Amino acid sequence: YTGGPFNIRMHIDPKIKPRNVRPCTPRDDQKETYLAVLGELRKRQSDANSLACKARELQEKQAEGAAVVAPLSHAFNPVHPSEVATAWMKVIVKKALPLDLVDEPLFREAVALTAKCGSKQLLGGRELRLPHRVTMTHKVLPAFDAALNAEIRAKVKVHGMAESVGVTIVSDGWTNVQHKPIINALVSLPLGAYFLTALDTAGQTKDAQYIADFIIEEVKKFGPEK
Repeated sequence: YTGGPFNIRMHIDPKIKPRNVRPCTPRDDQKETYLAVLGELRKRQSDANSLACKARELQEKQAEGAAVVAPLSHAFNPVHPSEVATAWMKVIVKKALPLDLVDEPLFREAVALTAKCGSKQLLGGRELRLPHRVTMTHKVLPAFDAALNAEIRAKVKVHGMAESVGVTIVSDGWTNVQHKPIINALVSLPLGAYFLTALDTAGQTKDAQYIADFIIEEVKKFGPEK
């Protein structure tokens, strides 16, 4: 099976909408196991939804400027490391993240900075909060992408290197947070990779000819001679 975790859940649970995977139709001798798996999946999804709802309520209170006071008991009952590990495991399981993420130095640095920052802080007399998805998408990501592009262009000199040694254009596909199928194209060079474009392929048949046409078009844009 080549589908991701969401497609597997969609296959097992016929109530998930909208869907692009046919629902499971177990044989009679498999129904008991199927119902047990289905029940466990729905329970986990319900627990995850409940946690997400509580998180949204907390974010709304913070956005409205309401004081969010932790119980006094928190001051005398510090968080145990096992609670931290369990909380991160819930995130990893819910988002189908790789377990080796927790060994990634950049990830560990981000967690340490988050703990140091807290849910909000004062900087120059102005209150700052940890960024949410909209801020990350519309502000942080574009700025990071621009800085990365500038670094790649300055250090790697994409087009200059392409003239001398040539490049390879590669493509990959994934499903975004709206469950839309995306394919991209990147230029691969000896010193790194350079992003070219990404395409929403919803409603298209992603066969060999479709992928080939997509890559050929990007080759033409970049320059076939390179």
